[in-house]
Amino acid sequence: MFDDEVEIKNFIAANLDTLYVIDIAVIQNLFSICRVSDKSIPLHPGVKSLNIRPTFMWLLADGGWKSLAAKIRGLEQRSFSSEFGFVPDMLESHKIKLNVAMIGRAKETQGLIKCFKPGILT
Repeated sequence: MFDDEVEIKNFIAANLDTLYVIDIAVIQNLFSICRVSDKSIPLHPGVKSLNIRPTFMWLLADGGWKSLAAKIRGLEQRSFSSEFGFVPDMLESHKIKLNVAMIGRAKETQGLIKCFKPGILT
């Protein structure tokens, strides 16, 4: 669809708006709910992947995780906005503004929030 690397970067910057950080225990439960495919990863036929639709992630972050709380103790959800500085090489840098939605155990989410420092991360 795009001919230039800059067009690809601009497309990703304009269309990526939420970063989901999910505890691995939640992911293990999703295997029974979401589709597993061996055709999802281009150039890697046969490699199995968990296909989670964006709408499902929105529902999960918007309170759907509470249905898993009975199976996984200590889950909580945190959300905030953050600005990331991304420096892929010495000649370029990009600012990416994202909403961050975290679903995990309290101890781990608090540790990650310290890394993200809600607001600005460089």
